[in-house]
Amino acid sequence: MNVTFDPVERITVSEEIAKKVLEMINTGMLKPGDKLPSERDLMDQLRVSRSSIREALRSLSLMGLLETRPGDGTYVGDHLVGFLAGQLEWSQLLSKRDIVELLEVRDPLEIQAAGLAAQRSTPATIATLREAVAAYRNPNASVEARFDADMLLHNTIAAMSGNRLLIYLLSVIRESLREYVLENRMRFSIRTSAGDDHQRLVEAIQAGDELRARAVMAQHLQAHRPLQLGSATQEALKKDIPPTHEVLGISPPQLRYPKEAE
Repeated sequence: MNVTFDPVERITVSEEIAKKVLEMINTGMLKPGDKLPSERDLMDQLRVSRSSIREALRSLSLMGLLETRPGDGTYVGDHLVGFLAGQLEWSQLLSKRDIVELLEVRDPLEIQAAGLAAQRSTPATIATLREAVAAYRNPNASVEARFDADMLLHNTIAAMSGNRLLIYLLSVIRESLREYVLENRMRFSIRTSAGDDHQRLVEAIQAGDELRARAVMAQHLQAHRPLQLGSATQEALKKDIPPTHEVLGISPPQLRYPKEAE
């Protein structure tokens, strides 16, 4: 009798904490407006470090599920909580068509977020972006570390937009794609040039160059899409996947970096 086991999914402590909070929201144990225990109480109850607690709460806040009130505490958000919680299924299965459609919706949102981030950056957010770039480009980084760095960069850019609906929509899409991306995470070790894209993107955002930030993000997403879809899926669906510039309704020359423009 041949018995086979599926690979065990490796998730971080902060992801496990976020999953527990999400489950409590889904089951109604935590309702909109409810206050979460303090960091110290959560550390004692969950027996984890403060950094893991903060990372979990920060990720859920970026999704719009939690709201941090300075000097008061962390609360379950009042806006779109039911919608988001219902969409964020940690074991959600996606078809190839689902992946393609999610990417088609995500790309314009990511480009818009980059443009807004260039308008609204601060020294602190730029520092976070540079930390993410450095972590991604670290030659000794593991695949998981590179994945985390990539998510940190994109999540930070979304947060920098200051647009709550944009943050909500991107977080729903990312979480919907999460399982697929993790299953194919080895592809993060293939395209190390993505680190160069990240560097150019941060430079454009720091310079406040909205048009260049949008162009760099568009090029980055277009180049990265084949790796996200996988060769088989890309070949099967390539006739149905329009380039990013066609999705946006702009011509390729507008996507050039300023220094390359004629």
